[in-house]
Amino acid sequence: MADEMAPMLPMRMNQDMSIQTVFAAGNVVTMTAKYEYDRTLLERILATAGVSNEQALQFMRNHARSGPLCSVDEGRNFIAHGGVIRYLYRFNDGAIHTVIDVTACQ
Repeated sequence: MADEMAPMLPMRMNQDMSIQTVFAAGNVVTMTAKYEYDRTLLERILATAGVSNEQALQFMRNHARSGPLCSVDEGRNFIAHGGVIRYLYRFNDGAIHTVIDVTACQ
């Protein structure tokens, strides 16, 4: 899965995020996403929307369990057989925002 995706990277997901890397180690496939903003801007956006960081993270976790890799047979089968899809989210300054491990699809 990682070998098939790697040649397509970096891949812009939207104006604010791109997938930078993907690699496999053991039973874990790790994808690194980069935001085009920093933590301060994210905090301002969340505050304006009246959403806590924890609420935003929960939304991201739920989306990851039902997102693109869980919607294809290859991803679902990989996870069903003990694989883990790890999403590592970084800000544009390199700081880590969160890491989400998907061990089950919804």
